[in-house]
Amino acid sequence: MQFDQLKRRDFITLLGGAAAAWPLAARAADGIPQPLSAPADATMNSEAWNFLYSPNMPAHPTARDATGWEFNFPPRDGVHYLVHPVIGRLGSRISATFVVERDGRLVESDPCDGSQAAVRLFFQRRGDDLTAAKEFHRWWSMETFLLNTDTKAGLTVALDPSLWSSVLGKVGNSSAQVTAAFQAAAGDVQNVGVTFGGCYAGHGVYVVDGPARFIMMRYTL
Repeated sequence: MQFDQLKRRDFITLLGGAAAAWPLAARAADGIPQPLSAPADATMNSEAWNFLYSPNMPAHPTARDATGWEFNFPPRDGVHYLVHPVIGRLGSRISATFVVERDGRLVESDPCDGSQAAVRLFFQRRGDDLTAAKEFHRWWSMETFLLNTDTKAGLTVALDPSLWSSVLGKVGNSSAQVTAAFQAAAGDVQNVGVTFGGCYAGHGVYVVDGPARFIMMRYTL
C-alpha cells in the first residue's frame, strides 16, 4: 500500500502556532527532568480541525453540536486531510466515532484497480520536515473504513506497530528499527486526524450522484 507525502508549504503554515507552544523537553524543575511530553489530547471544537490539500473545502468542518462536527463531501476533488494539531504522546489507541450519511457514491480522486474510497486514522511526529529521510514521522492505520459500504461506528485502532503503516508503506513491526521509529513517533506527536483516499491514503474523496455527509461524534487519544 502506498501513502502520501505531505506538501511542505501547507504543513509549515499549519504547524506555526502549535510549534511555538512546545515546552523545552530538557528543562528541569527543582532538578528533576521533565517528561518528554504530556499525554496528547484532541478536542471536538470544529475550529481546531483543519482541512489540508482539499481545494473545494472550507478551512474547518461545521460544528454540529457541543460535542461533534460534520462536513459535506464536495462534488469534485475532494477531501484529503482533516487534522488537529496536538503536542504530546499518544496513549494505547486512537478512536474515532463517526457515521457517513449518503445518497450519492463516494469516489477516490486517484484510484487504482480494485481500490475503494476509504478513511483512515493518521498521526504525525513533531519535527517532520516532509523528506524521505523522515519517512517514519507519518503513520496511517492499516484498518480502513470503506465509505460506501461499512456500517461500523467509526475506527478504533490500538497503538500496536503491527497495525500501522508509514508514509512509504512499511508496517510498524517490519523490523526492530521501524518499530523503534514508530514508538518514537507515537511518543512525540504534533498532528492527529483522519485522511481520505483509497489506493493512496490521502489523495482525496468526493461524491457523485447525490449528497454525502461525514459526521464526527468523538475522537479520543
